[in-house]
Amino acid sequence: MTRMSAGSRKRSRPHSKAAASVASSREVRQRRRAQRKQKFAQQWQRVESAFLSSRRWFPSIQWSGLHLRMPGFSGFHFSKLLSLLLLAAVGFVIYTFQQDETFFVYEDDVSFTGARYLTNAELYDYCDVESWSVLWIDPVLIREQILTHPYVADAQVEVKWPAQITVAIREVEPIAFWTTSVGNFWVLDDGRALPVRSEDSQPSVTIIDPEFTARAPGLGENFYLQGELLQAALTLSSRLPGLDTLRYNRTHGLNFAVPGTNTWIYWGDGRRFEEKWLALESALPDINRNGAANQTFSVIAPNRPYFRYYAAAPGN
Repeated sequence: MTRMSAGSRKRSRPHSKAAASVASSREVRQRRRAQRKQKFAQQWQRVESAFLSSRRWFPSIQWSGLHLRMPGFSGFHFSKLLSLLLLAAVGFVIYTFQQDETFFVYEDDVSFTGARYLTNAELYDYCDVESWSVLWIDPVLIREQILTHPYVADAQVEVKWPAQITVAIREVEPIAFWTTSVGNFWVLDDGRALPVRSEDSQPSVTIIDPEFTARAPGLGENFYLQGELLQAALTLSSRLPGLDTLRYNRTHGLNFAVPGTNTWIYWGDGRRFEEKWLALESALPDINRNGAANQTFSVIAPNRPYFRYYAAAPGN
């Protein structure tokens, strides 16, 4: 990728407001860069001061008969001259990297792949590389910072010279959709609930919880769906073809309609799943045979399942 020079980055703006915005952005970058240079210079001065102090106060060290003396001048030699030239060359290279705009990272120099519902702008903020010289860029640190984003499951960072960063993102994959009185959430495999980011990326299982009573207690600011309920809903959906929506309330716990029938199942909580499934499985032939019957079938107490019949189709 060919790097644009600092001069070529400037673009003409037909309106004064746009030009002012570009100038303001440039000033912000310059201030950040100056602050980081100043911080680096201060750190270097502390190191230099510590070194000079050690030369002044500890010109030699006597320890258990071993005499150590700080190196001094012992005349010119070709090897010393060569070392001095190499040191000067390294210093010149570092100085060039600190002054040349080509080696500084800005938003245009960072690209993201794999993101579907996350934006480049919000991911870039987590990188925290604005106006940094490529010499001080640490891909491991960038990855750690991006992983603090709640919607990022994994990230791989690659840094290329002179100043190009590529970040491969793997976003979190919700396994259930939880709709409540306080909002709609994606539910992750650990039960953690995140606000929905994209209507185009909806999981296949929906849990409707109008009273917001399926929330796991005592988990701080984050919302979690009770783990046993989540696993019960996912397993039921996999065992009953066509079941993609379940409801939850305090009275009946999980409850749902058997697909293709008017029978409503009262499941209860997520415990004793296999016992409840055996009771439901044994009743499924009768339920499917009498699909038009308006009835409920409760397995809340799996050792005492029962039918109840209604004049109209039952609800939750």
